[in-house]
Amino acid sequence: MHEFVAGIHFYGRRLARGLGLVLLAGLIPACYSSSGKTYTPPGMLGGAGTLFSDGFVTYPNSGWTGPAVSSATATSLYSPPFYFLQMADTARPGTASTTTTMSFSSEPLTFMVNLDFSATTTVADTASIQIVDTTGATILAQAVLDANTTGMITFSVAGAGATSVAFSAGSSHAVKFQIDSMNNGTWSLDGTARMTGAFGSHATKLTLAAGWVSSAGSPVVPNFLFGSVIVSNP
Repeated sequence: MHEFVAGIHFYGRRLARGLGLVLLAGLIPACYSSSGKTYTPPGMLGGAGTLFSDGFVTYPNSGWTGPAVSSATATSLYSPPFYFLQMADTARPGTASTTTTMSFSSEPLTFMVNLDFSATTTVADTASIQIVDTTGATILAQAVLDANTTGMITFSVAGAGATSVAFSAGSSHAVKFQIDSMNNGTWSLDGTARMTGAFGSHATKLTLAAGWVSSAGSPVVPNFLFGSVIVSNP
């Protein structure tokens, strides 16, 4: 009898564990990459306080407008092990942009975007991370990457003086804009603060954009990659 009861307990534990795994699998949706392999989607990036996040497993999606493109494309790109929003030119001059459909209240906020570009070029092709008002028409702060041979990114807040620092091609860099309780805005690159300015009190949205200039000859055409967007409080 003892052996029989023990057997029931043993199989009961196995059954409960199996059911737990099934339920867990149901909570984590399976997705498929272009290779057909399954993976766990990034989905909920960030932690406590996250208001919006996107790992660009799919794009376009309901979290963003458009994209608005002219002689360019904006699509999801899988570059193992990460996904990106890739903006690519098809004919000079070209532009691409997209803005969050969600707006963010005037409060302490942190905007995080990973940014990369494929190659330097001899002309002023750019990618921009812009903090805009809710209409999208007014740029309140921005980081502008110039893919010219020097490879620089320029930070500005509310049109005040700008700060430029080196930005290398071929590797992802973490760009952060943080609004504090005193309504100051600080831009950081790879964890290092680069500039601070008076931002003011604004409801905001986030815009990602790229532009390729008209040029004679055949300069290199860089692709711009945006990844792992997180907007949080703080």
